[in-house]
Amino acid sequence: MIVSDTGLRLLHKELIREPDRAGEFYSYGSVWGLDPDPALINSASIDIRVGHAVLRETWDGWEKIDLRTGPIKVAPGEFLLASTYEWFSVPAEYAIDLRLKSSVARVGWDHCLAFYVDPGWSGVLTMEIKNSLRYRSLQLAWKDRFAQILVNRLDAPAEVLYEGKYNYANTVEESK
Repeated sequence: MIVSDTGLRLLHKELIREPDRAGEFYSYGSVWGLDPDPALINSASIDIRVGHAVLRETWDGWEKIDLRTGPIKVAPGEFLLASTYEWFSVPAEYAIDLRLKSSVARVGWDHCLAFYVDPGWSGVLTMEIKNSLRYRSLQLAWKDRFAQILVNRLDAPAEVLYEGKYNYANTVEESK
């Protein structure tokens, strides 16, 4: 069970802003990238960046794209699956909500609402995103700040941890 509205607290309030416990956040398990950036930590969320692996919807299925070769233009109405740059490992005492950054939404991006990360999850996340503009293309680039996570502390450790088919993902994944 998630803590009541008076107790919904982001992990970084406890671990990140206290310098002596910042290392605990990364070593205990939560979020890390190859180049952790303290500037990603906000007052009530942690920014998440776009990974290099993208799947673009086509008539025949999915086109694989590697953003390390450069940014892509996304046409109006176009749907993508994109990996997160950060790797997640969610301890039994926590659950994560991922949400689109409001500044990203204001330029025309939309994120499907299929994003709750259960205790026990490990791996990169796959974001379901769409250019919701009618007339203009949008650019998507590797390591763009795109989403943010809210980390919720549970009242007690989860008794059953996530062991689903997407666990331990190391790249973007289509529906299984």
